Amino acid sequence: MITYATTKRDNRFDKKAKPKHYGYAVYDGEVEIDEIVQDISTGSTLRDIDVAAVLLAMENVLAKHLANGKIVKFGTLGTFRVTLNSEGAETEEAYNSSYIKNSKIRFRESKKLRLLKKTFEFKKRKKVEAQTSEG
Repeated sequence: MITYATTKRDNRFDKKAKPKHYGYAVYDGEVEIDEIVQDISTGSTLRDIDVAAVLLAMENVLAKHLANGKIVKFGTLGTFRVTLNSEGAETEEAYNSSYIKNSKIRFRESKKLRLLKKTFEFKKRKKVEAQTSEG
């Protein structure tokens, strides 16, 4: 179950429009790599140290291939790729790497995970009543 809350926002494209309420996910904590290692090793014949070594190696190999301009397909999870944010140049000849302002690593989920998203259930977070202090 995924919990959500709402926030009121102005329309940044139409300043005259009335603000609307939009939903956002409320996270229920984090899962650290140690817990993931435990989950994988518990359901297999692998030892914790072996699973941890593979995950660390995966991080290093992923970084290597992304830095070399590759799209990394990660099985039924999806793909990782690098995207760029840049300013525009007047001509193609004038454009060089100084126009690139930022790069990001993007993940695109696989069809299997896209289908999984359709099964998610959502519940609205209960409002927390404002507490008053009497003194």
